[in-house]
Amino acid sequence: SVPGVRVAGGNAQAKRAIAEVPLAELASSVRIVVERSGGLTAADLVRDCARLLGFARMTSEVSERVAIGIRLATARQLIAVENGKAHLLV
Repeated sequence: SVPGVRVAGGNAQAKRAIAEVPLAELASSVRIVVERSGGLTAADLVRDCARLLGFARMTSEVSERVAIGIRLATARQLIAVENGKAHLLV
């Protein structure tokens, strides 16, 4: 089963730093994004996961942390990345 994802709200108190997002939640966000739109490139997947979690700006810290989530999602077989494209395992 895939853990839940806390989508950031609009107010300042709902915001959190990327380092505060647990890796399991990052991996879950990867799975959700791939379910919604398979065939994404790695760059698009990083961007869309960051947006889902409420990060509008793609800093290197956000990009690196989301990339770790993608690797975790792949290791846990939540998704697969082949030929530069992410997809669900069948």
